Amino acid sequence: MHKIADKLVLSADQIIPLPEAESYQIEVRQKRREERVSRTEKKDRSLFTILFLDEPYEQDFKKSDIGYFTVMLLEKHGLIKQDIFGFLRDDTSCSFKLLKLKEEMTETEKRYSKYRFNKDPELTFEGKDYYVARNWGVNNVAKFMEKIATKFPDISYTSTSPNLY
Repeated sequence: MHKIADKLVLSADQIIPLPEAESYQIEVRQKRREERVSRTEKKDRSLFTILFLDEPYEQDFKKSDIGYFTVMLLEKHGLIKQDIFGFLRDDTSCSFKLLKLKEEMTETEKRYSKYRFNKDPELTFEGKDYYVARNWGVNNVAKFMEKIATKFPDISYTSTSPNLY
């Protein structure tokens, strides 16, 4: 604010953000945009098929459903007995327990949809309702498929991914 001949004159100068920060802000926005595009382009879009006795049980599903369709196949064929349930329940191939009760899930697991807890339970065993983990990456999917194929020789998997089987 200045005073010129008994009149107040206001000058409007941009102080915040500093004018020279504008180019920096544009660069940051551009970098974020590029990172977002890069993440999208690098996503694994592989599709999987699970077979039982060399016959397809479920085809062309995403890796997030590998545990679910495996558990459903085992249940359909009556293969989930106490020892197999324990094997599945203890499995942490996807960095989380494969099977969890709703009350065992953390708030973070719920927030990031690590289990389909908003839907009907996916497996009922001995009167308790369980949900199947859906937190699968390329490396832990391969580990899980190998573990299942070793334990159940009648189960096999195929994938469109060049990095797996």
